[in-house]
Amino acid sequence: MSGHRLAIVGPATWDPLVPRLERALAAYDLSCKIDTYGFDIETALWSGQAERFERDPPRGVLVMPEGGVLFGEMIADPRAVFDPAERGRQAAEFLIGAIDGLASRHAEVSWVVATVDSTLPGPGDAIGDPMLDPVSVAVDEFNRAVCQAARRRADRKSTRLNSSHIPLSRMPS
Repeated sequence: MSGHRLAIVGPATWDPLVPRLERALAAYDLSCKIDTYGFDIETALWSGQAERFERDPPRGVLVMPEGGVLFGEMIADPRAVFDPAERGRQAAEFLIGAIDGLASRHAEVSWVVATVDSTLPGPGDAIGDPMLDPVSVAVDEFNRAVCQAARRRADRKSTRLNSSHIPLSRMPS
């Protein structure tokens, strides 16, 4: 694993952003090489087929999910999905499962998952109530599920760390 590398993952080309991000990090005396995994490479990463990642994983990964990709069918046809909240949960479960699979093989990698912007254009925009807009409902559920999964993992990790540092003889009975 390279200690001074960061990866950005998302369904876009992140290469134009890299020089700006490196300059921004340098302003804080942080220096790292940034790898990008966009478009088809992102798909290979989630399926465990990204050779570069498997061979030499970065120290940290910033995941930038994109609502238009996750919920594009709902933008094109609001009747494409019967239960938008369930679609949001399914998208979150897929992403969390893919990250869990990679994290199980690369425990040294730190993961940060950005939430999806809920200001996507949707078929319910004219209504003025985001809860009636299926895209907003799916995005909100996706964000809630991803944040909830992150909190569960943080709680498990802190519990595991805390209990592992207390000798059994000193643990309360």
